[in-house]
Amino acid sequence: MVTFAVFLLLWIITWIGSFSGPTVDQLTQYLSIIDHLDDFSKGVLDTKHLIYYLSFITFGLFLTAKSVDSERWRG
Repeated sequence: MVTFAVFLLLWIITWIGSFSGPTVDQLTQYLSIIDHLDDFSKGVLDTKHLIYYLSFITFGLFLTAKSVDSERWRG
């Protein structure tokens, strides 16, 4: 449920940013999954988009490793 909520938030975050100022709008556009996926669907490989997705993958693997370690210590 938490994962679904986080990805839903990252999907609709551009709508939230469009109602606020230009600085918040730029930040929400960077955090949006849709804006990064748009260039990939056109065949454009930009390092900014690759770093965005690799950071999510790295963070997910980090959380998975911590979860496995936690289960190992619990027995």
